[in-house]
Formats: sequence, C-alpha cells, structure tokens
Amino acid sequence: MNRTRTARHTQAERTRASLLWAAATVIGRRGYEATSLADITAVLGKPKTALRYHFDAKAEIARALLDAEYRRWEQMHELVDDTNRTGLAVLVTTLRTFLADSGSGPYQRAAISLLLDAPLIDADLPAPPFTAQQLLSEYLLEAREDGEVPADADISSAVNGIIDATLGVVLRYRLEPDVDLEERAEPLWSWSLMGLGVPRPHALLEGIRAIPLPPNEIETARLS
Repeated sequence: MNRTRTARHTQAERTRASLLWAAATVIGRRGYEATSLADITAVLGKPKTALRYHFDAKAEIARALLDAEYRRWEQMHELVDDTNRTGLAVLVTTLRTFLADSGSGPYQRAAISLLLDAPLIDADLPAPPFTAQQLLSEYLLEAREDGEVPADADISSAVNGIIDATLGVVLRYRLEPDVDLEERAEPLWSWSLMGLGVPRPHALLEGIRAIPLPPNEIETARLS
C-alpha cells in the first residue's frame, strides 16, 4: 500500500513538474498575457483539464515558477559567495553563472518574462530574495573599496547598464535556446566595465568562468 501511495505521489510530482516546464516554455517565448492554459497543456498534448488537479489558475503557475526560480537565485548567490572572490571577480562570476543557467531549462526566461509582465498580472506574486540592482551594487561597491574601480566611479549607471545588457541578451535570444548567451553579453559587459574605469575589462572577463550549479529542481522532478 505504501509503495502504491509513493508511486502515485511521484507520478503527481512528475506531472506537476511537466506542467511547469510546459508553462515556462510558452511564457518564456510569448509572455504571460499571451499565454493561455490551453497553450500550456497543448505542449504536452493534453486537454486543459489536465491542469486542474495541480493549479486552479494561471496565476498559480506564475507563482510556482517564480518561487522555484527565486530558490535557484538564492542557491546561486550562496555558491558564488562561497568562492571568496573579490568584488569584480564575484560580479563577473555571478553574471556568467546566471546566463549559463539558462541552459538548465526554460525557467529563467519565463521568470524574467513574468517579472516584466508583473504590472499586468492580477495576482499577488512572490517577492524576490534580492534585486539585481542590490546584488550588483554590493559587488561594485566592494570593488571600489578594494581599489578595483576608481573612487569616483558611477556605480549606479554601471549597474543599470550591466542589468540591461544581461536581460536584453536573455530576451533577445529567447527563441534561440542554443545561442551562447555569455558570448553575446561579453562585449556589452566590457563596455560597462570600461565606463567604470576598469583596465583591460576584456581580459578580466576572459579569465573568469561560470561555476556549476546543482540540477534544476523542476527538471529533476520532471525527469525522475
């Protein structure tokens, strides 16, 4: 009896994860408003009613995707911080790891689309553990304290430029999952770092790689 219940629970978790994968795939390409429940289940070849056992509304799917992605961000932040790198090095490591993680599934692209569409979503969405502005500002202020960037460097403008470049690359190539996002973003990051007064930013970028992250929790459940 216990084995039967365990098998049913595992199957339910696998189905839920498959629905989240399908939702992330469509939302990442079209955005939240342009995605219907029928669009989501069509990816799996199932009727719309297949969603009802797991999610009562599209907004619940949005919340589940964001919750999972925020846990991923916290995990990434902790692992990057554990490298004990300096301000600029931890900044570049974070950027590279964030873009490299886009290869773990459609979840990152969907989360970014949901954040951009948040003003249009009539539901309470979870708050992120930190904002990109807070995190990158922290790293660049540390870099300034350590003398890696000039004391009069415009941290705010640099942070905005780096964020715009990084998210812009994710959205620009959201229909081309095989594109190397880090390669596309490197020239844009280099310009932002050059504007900060960082000497030879290209060499800095070339010398730092992304760190590996554990498997994505939704993918793990979906493929279990």
